[in-house]
Amino acid sequence: MMPVTAIKQHLLACPADDLHDIPLEVPSTSSQESDAVAELSALFPDKSIDTIRAILADSGGDKSVAASRLIQWSAGTCALMNSGDSGNEYCTEEDSDLMQSPFEAHVSSSTVSTCTDPVAQYKQETLDENGPPLRIYVNRMTEEFTADVLSIYKKANPCFRSNLRVQFENERAVGEGPVREFFSILMGFVQNGLYVDDPGRLTMLFEGQTDHKIPVPNALLCNSGLYTSVGRMIAHSFLHGGPPLYGLSPAVLEFWTRESISEAVTMEDIPDYDLRQALKQSQHHSNLTVLQLSSLDKDEEPSDALKEFLLPYRDEASVLQVPLRGEKRHLVLQQIMLHNVIEKRHRELKDLAAGMNELSLVNYLKAHKEMAAAVFPRECESVIDKEELKGRISIEDENNPQGQVIMGFLHRFIDEVSREAEAGSGLRDLLSFWTGWEVLPPYGQQLWLQLDDTREVTSLPESKACFHRLVLQSSHTDYVSFKSNLAKALKYGARGYSSL
Repeated sequence: MMPVTAIKQHLLACPADDLHDIPLEVPSTSSQESDAVAELSALFPDKSIDTIRAILADSGGDKSVAASRLIQWSAGTCALMNSGDSGNEYCTEEDSDLMQSPFEAHVSSSTVSTCTDPVAQYKQETLDENGPPLRIYVNRMTEEFTADVLSIYKKANPCFRSNLRVQFENERAVGEGPVREFFSILMGFVQNGLYVDDPGRLTMLFEGQTDHKIPVPNALLCNSGLYTSVGRMIAHSFLHGGPPLYGLSPAVLEFWTRESISEAVTMEDIPDYDLRQALKQSQHHSNLTVLQLSSLDKDEEPSDALKEFLLPYRDEASVLQVPLRGEKRHLVLQQIMLHNVIEKRHRELKDLAAGMNELSLVNYLKAHKEMAAAVFPRECESVIDKEELKGRISIEDENNPQGQVIMGFLHRFIDEVSREAEAGSGLRDLLSFWTGWEVLPPYGQQLWLQLDDTREVTSLPESKACFHRLVLQSSHTDYVSFKSNLAKALKYGARGYSSL
């Protein structure tokens, strides 16, 4: 944050461009607020009083924050860095990074409009970098956190196309780190379920086996608009470079992008295990052998056990009158599959698509089907390779004599948690603590290890997630104490940025 004195120096060296008035309701002003408005008006004579009051109110009455926003929106991000030597004492290299949009590198306004990469083209055409950012302020430590996050996506919001600023209450981190953390939490809700009404009951949004996930049919959640909200979450995360939804069924993608999907639905898409087995392979059901329907000869009569088992499924799929023998048998099998995968979830699928399309994502998928792998990658792509992780780590101070010792401890820790933690969750916690993402950063970006000689051996590690820095004390001489401290940090801080 820049002090007002620095802002004055900046304005003398680099006058701001016009800032369009923002149509916000201007509250009544107190004496203190009037003084702040008067001072900001003197600094920004080209801005209207209503605009300054609106920005000041949106900045919580803090005139330094309001002034920073006026400069940021008028003259670009951290223009103070380019205004001469007089500003260097106020704006460091790290400050410049913090004041940039976290995802400016992904979609630049200077990008040529004829971009051949559909993902980059989508972000370029959809992201509004010139408008005021969407600011999110939430407290993750309260029971209302999930409800607070859901309320953000309850209704359509044109600001979803704007740059994002996130701050967690009682946590001092700002910049890109909290934005990453927010999207990690958000897509964790989508991927793994969330607590909607009952804090002791997890509500799953998707079901099915690996790479064949489909939405859970739930009329109550549809009536509440939750699936439309989830669609907004998916598109918002993708637009801003956040985590995707892994393992979606190809049949769902076909439903969203094509009119005919009958050939896309497979046995693996059926989440009901007993039904899938009855249609696919021999098994024992109710102590009776059930023959697989798909393997019967054309004129072979299905067993009574198979007929009884399939009766409710045939009724649901409206093929109760179609015989299970002869040439029409395949119609029964196909319709049961189609009903269980698509038709009984038709409303949920439509709501998800409607939410995503508020950010034009479904329309882009229809026009550029090659985008599907980036928007909805396979679950195997979420696995963290420990050797790649270790290869990305670099020590900031290579001359520190303890560097190789601590690096060896860290490599050993990575090897152990990758073996002990279920499905690599320990590595995801490490990356979440380190960078804010649960996945490795893009290729070309390093993970930095910063050693601190001033910290006690009992102090816990800290992270500077915006800059991919993990801060470890260099005084460790044995692996046991190193592992204990790092494990505590991941347990209590892998989802947060507070000092521990």
